[in-house]
Amino acid sequence: MKYNSLKDIINHFNLDVNETNASNVRYALVQLLAKLQPEKSGDSFSTEEQKQRYNDIQCAIEDLNILGSQQNAFVSINQVTDIIKAITNAITPGKENEQLNIKLQLKNELQSKINSYYKPIIIGSGTIAGVCIGFIIFSKRLSELSFFTPLLGFLHFNSIILYILFISSTWFLFTWFKEKKDEQRKEWLFSEDGKFVILAEVVKSFGKELENKVIFSFRDFVRAIQGKRKRRKNNLIKVYLSNSYGILYGASIIDISIAEQIARHHLSELENQNVIKKYDVKSIELFYEISNNLIHQLPDRSYYKYFY
Repeated sequence: MKYNSLKDIINHFNLDVNETNASNVRYALVQLLAKLQPEKSGDSFSTEEQKQRYNDIQCAIEDLNILGSQQNAFVSINQVTDIIKAITNAITPGKENEQLNIKLQLKNELQSKINSYYKPIIIGSGTIAGVCIGFIIFSKRLSELSFFTPLLGFLHFNSIILYILFISSTWFLFTWFKEKKDEQRKEWLFSEDGKFVILAEVVKSFGKELENKVIFSFRDFVRAIQGKRKRRKNNLIKVYLSNSYGILYGASIIDISIAEQIARHHLSELENQNVIKKYDVKSIELFYEISNNLIHQLPDRSYYKYFY
């Protein structure tokens, strides 16, 4: 025997398990073995070190069987099921990995949208501000050039340059702040807090009460992701300005296609968590329901006004 005790095996492979439980040690070794199986990367090992580690783990499992029999240790039916599940998950990509890949793809797509929306404005206003600063700093040298002499000799030239510098600098800083805010909102949209706050917003703004539950549609969830709410009479002017002047009044840059993909991702996760379920109704639109008991557990939207 290469290993004389459970502690030797745990220390050698740096396992985070109970030293006195042989079954847990065996389960951890099988997980390591599954990750190194040749089937995962081809018919042979990629390196000699990988092959050696694979043989070491097999040897440890054999020694563990001897130690286990000496201690009357055995694997329960539930643990056998867990071992099979661990091997399956190690060989084939799991659903969680697929969800993470989808989330990463959506975040990258949204980041690209943010960049294309703000970068031209930031670069343009920054360039104008830089030119104005250049005129101010090098005005004496420029006045010596015949081309700039009439321009610099204009009575209000300095005042005009300072005014343009102020406007362009203000616009640069404002747009930069808006870009950072939308980048923070992007991260928040994909967080657990974001998911449940969006659900709370949907229930509050668009939900329809029916017996002991609230019904909402897929389209309602998309609207909430875009930061939209039902229009009220005292809000019509703000809605008009937001739709007309975009960046000045904080209109959402999340277009319908990205919002729909985020909605599908969140609704799928909420269904898996048994928070919501599809509402059985004959309609071309997809509806969901949530019980009143769960609605009371949703977060307070007032803490997240920064993102809405």
